Amino acid sequence: MRHRNRAIFWIWVVFVWCLPSAAMAGPWTKEKGKYYLKFSELYFRSNTFVAPSGERVQGTDYLAMTSALYGEFGLAKNLHVQLFLPWTFSRNAFSSSSTKYATVGLGDVLLGVQSTPFKIGQLPWALRLEGKIPLYDVQGAGGVNAQNFPALGDGQVDLTTWLSVGGSLWPKPIYFLGEVGYRRRTEFFYGQGNGLEFADGVTFRAQVGYTFAKRILIAGNINGVYSPTDDLVTQSFLTVGPAVAIHLANNFWLEMTADPMLWSKNNAPGTTWSVGISHKNE
Repeated sequence: MRHRNRAIFWIWVVFVWCLPSAAMAGPWTKEKGKYYLKFSELYFRSNTFVAPSGERVQGTDYLAMTSALYGEFGLAKNLHVQLFLPWTFSRNAFSSSSTKYATVGLGDVLLGVQSTPFKIGQLPWALRLEGKIPLYDVQGAGGVNAQNFPALGDGQVDLTTWLSVGGSLWPKPIYFLGEVGYRRRTEFFYGQGNGLEFADGVTFRAQVGYTFAKRILIAGNINGVYSPTDDLVTQSFLTVGPAVAIHLANNFWLEMTADPMLWSKNNAPGTTWSVGISHKNE
């Protein structure tokens, strides 16, 4: 019975790592034939926006709403791929004008390959290579008012290598995990681009959570990027916020998060709110 309870607990821990943070699989690599799918809506508002030139402009009413599909798919033993596909509506409004400027389209797709190449006792761990691929031209708006339109992202390809480790305080239903990565920012742009050079940085994520009655999961998230380079375009930020998941039925879950930005550099400060429905076959 003790081993059975332990197995059940780890199954729930595996799910918790799918709480809605973009392309965040954690150290539990999907086995062959297993999958996790989630459709989510994200809402963000700020008094700052990022122009196509890369400049951060303050004193505006900036709104971004994103519909996103996220998935993890097991290809082989200890090997899975993951995908984050966003469709974003972003809108800018200035107090000095009644004109609003909106940008709509596909954003930054995240593609990842994750593996646990060998076991280290019972320690959950994994390596992941993640690519950020823009599906938009950052200079797409054009015209004399081009700089009034919010950009859908920085517009260039990034490559991030992640190391992910987890654990628990079993038999108490408390888990913890962390990820650290190195983000290589390239100068490869989709379309015209803007010619900016972004500095590399260190990325990090952590999560601590608790399971109530095997139906409600409550967690705390930390996410961030830090670059020591002091320029006007490379972003650094830190978010800290809660996440909740509620079991509905038949392996469907309702997931919610709030990620307030506590500190940022060259970024639009604000809080990202997310709600989603997920399903998995394990």
